[in-house]
Amino acid sequence: MKFSAWWRISFIRLAGETDMFGLIDVNSFYASAEKVFRPDLRNEPVAILSNSDGCVIARSKEAKKYVKMGDPWFKIKNQQFPEKIHIFK
Repeated sequence: MKFSAWWRISFIRLAGETDMFGLIDVNSFYASAEKVFRPDLRNEPVAILSNSDGCVIARSKEAKKYVKMGDPWFKIKNQQFPEKIHIFK
């Protein structure tokens, strides 16, 4: 079975258990989900901030060259980037 490059799935069976658990790991999930619902953001840099402290928790492939994971909003909001980064919370 071939999966898309932006997500993978693993199945885990605990020793002695009959139940199986599925784990889906999605790269930059919140940024990817934002692009699904906003097609105008395709190929645009997107960063997602946490609700509690305003730090970057997800970045699209295009935004990874400009912002780092965990960067606080107050440090990046006044920086000049070569292209507009769409920020969501």
